Amino acid sequence: MNSDSKIKEQKGFIDSSGEEIKERDFIINELRAKLVQLEKQLRNKEESIGSIEDRFRKAFHSNPAAMVITRLQTGEIIDCNQSFEILSGYLYDDLLGKSTKELGIYYEPEFRDKLILVLEQSGKVRNMEMKLVSNSGEVKLCQFYTEKIEVEGENCLLSIINDITEQRRAEEARNTAEAELRQNQQSLKQQNEEYLTLNEELNESNLRIKEINDDTKAICALRKLTTIL
Repeated sequence: MNSDSKIKEQKGFIDSSGEEIKERDFIINELRAKLVQLEKQLRNKEESIGSIEDRFRKAFHSNPAAMVITRLQTGEIIDCNQSFEILSGYLYDDLLGKSTKELGIYYEPEFRDKLILVLEQSGKVRNMEMKLVSNSGEVKLCQFYTEKIEVEGENCLLSIINDITEQRRAEEARNTAEAELRQNQQSLKQQNEEYLTLNEELNESNLRIKEINDDTKAICALRKLTTIL
């Protein structure tokens, strides 16, 4: 092979290698651009998730209803709002890390087991009534709502608890008042019926007295007439 042929062959190799390098660089640049785009999307998602978590945290802690987050397996409290502190009578730091059973919050110790059973069957719990024992020992009638959530990869329960003690007392007082009213109305009706019966008897008595008076007058007139004759 002469020198010209070798030069042409080397040139062809260089040209071929140059094309491969350009193609490789193009692919690398495309991958870098996609990586930058993915990183940007990831940052946007993280910011969006952070914003959602921030809004949830604000709504959670400012909610007037008592709210508490517990671990599904153990019932350990990992967060609660001020309304739950007021309802339970415990301070925030005294609640964190303690299970509901440790605190003795449930008047019926088996309530949580029943709660978990309903949760497994239907996926959520709505309007379940329960008695809550506060730190002072006061028993409060509550309405319970709960559903599963995930916190840092762990299954937890988000529960909302409404104190309906006063509402139930008002309902019972109203029911008692209504029952007394019905009883009074029934008693009044019975008294009216008795009055009407007595009135009828009085009318009959008056009629008989009138008849006796008439008969007496007739007898007296007859006697007078007999005396004259």
